[in-house]
Amino acid sequence: MKQLFLLLSVLLITCTPLAARTTGELLARTMVANEGRVVMGDSTLVSVYLYSDRPIHSYRLDDRRLKVKGGRLRCIYRGDSRRQSLTRLNGKPYYTLVCAQYVFTPSKKGRTTLPAWAVKAELIEETVTTQRRIDPFFGPFDSWFTPTERKLVKGKTRTKAVTVEVNEAPRKTIRQLKSSGKNII
Repeated sequence: MKQLFLLLSVLLITCTPLAARTTGELLARTMVANEGRVVMGDSTLVSVYLYSDRPIHSYRLDDRRLKVKGGRLRCIYRGDSRRQSLTRLNGKPYYTLVCAQYVFTPSKKGRTTLPAWAVKAELIEETVTTQRRIDPFFGPFDSWFTPTERKLVKGKTRTKAVTVEVNEAPRKTIRQLKSSGKNII
């Protein structure tokens, strides 16, 4: 009797399809070139990245409020959801794409805070529609030929606000002034 019960429970576990996850892990980050340091009169690149544990079908970046006190943000690149790559964060693989890139030009010295961007995304979830069986003809390639069902899962996230340090340009040395043609007394 115990053997029959064990056999039925093993069959039940192996024949039932696994339940699909309904929510995926979705992260967004804002990265500033030069570790967030800018010299007055210069500009820097600000990139918004989107990370997901599933392939990204589409996304929408909410950048309506681009007004920044102490500087100006200008969009130079809008990302494409077809240009995804794989990246490892904390040892875990993520699908990664660049949502947008901006040029930040400061107008005053000191610390300037860049806003937090909101990102809405649709992720692709794949589930195997048939039960896994081992076919003697296809063997290890059987998983390639099993049909999969794809559905879109919605998710949203926000980046953190980033602080940019704007400094005065460093003074030139005597050697730099002489090489530029200045007379030193």
